[in-house]
Amino acid sequence: YFATVPFLLLLMGVLAKYLIERTKHGKKVVFIYLGVCFVAFVMFYPVTTGIEVSRWYSDHFLRWLPSWPFY
Repeated sequence: YFATVPFLLLLMGVLAKYLIERTKHGKKVVFIYLGVCFVAFVMFYPVTTGIEVSRWYSDHFLRWLPSWPFY
């Protein structure tokens, strides 16, 4: 799993460059994608760092699938 991360990052960079250079709305699409990634990172930051959050936050913002255990 972790061995593929550098290749995925390179592929995403190549794809972003391709979209920006060759499509009409490529820059907009890339920035929207980066914005969504940033929001997801901020939402899940407490989980990855071990910061305690309220049960309401984890139930309403982080539990995207019912099978994800938090407690």
